[in-house]
Amino acid sequence: MAGYRNSAQDYLVAGVLATLAGGGLWWAGERLGVVGAKPIAEALVAAMLLWFYPDRYGRPWTPVLGVVLVLCAAGLVAIWVGVFAWGNTRFLDLAKVDRAAIVVTLSTVLVTAPIYEEKVVRELLLRGLSKTLNPVLASVFVSVAFALVHDGFLWAFIFSMVLCFLALKWNFSTMQRAVVHGLVNLLISLWYVTRGYGFFA
Repeated sequence: MAGYRNSAQDYLVAGVLATLAGGGLWWAGERLGVVGAKPIAEALVAAMLLWFYPDRYGRPWTPVLGVVLVLCAAGLVAIWVGVFAWGNTRFLDLAKVDRAAIVVTLSTVLVTAPIYEEKVVRELLLRGLSKTLNPVLASVFVSVAFALVHDGFLWAFIFSMVLCFLALKWNFSTMQRAVVHGLVNLLISLWYVTRGYGFFA
């Protein structure tokens, strides 16, 4: 495949450079006043990575796999609600949120961030590290890094470890993990705007 690389070092270098490129484009876009700078930066970098580093892993897309992806997401969100969110949430009032902000946020958390993060964190960095380290240690390392840049360290760490398991043990592709990731983000977002799916209305 055109541009594909396979060495651990190349995976790691590509992952680090992609992280810097995504952050740099986001920063530049914010400084220039570009609306949606974050999802635009993530989409650009993710598209380049998907072109130059196409997945060699992944399960065939089938209806059964679709059900598995949805169940994985639902199970993760059930854990998040039960352990982290129930009784501890400040719900959002959409009437007080700017519509442009809603569109940018949704495009980020549902589409661009899942694809970008799965490609960079749990494809390039994870597979690069797992070629030189024990896969469990590699998963812990990238999950700590993932959690450090997200709110709710413990939840983000657990979430990332599950996604690492899906990558290394179940051979879910970048896009398959991105579906789980995006669905989890969607369900968590709905929790905030529906007052806990109506339980706290």
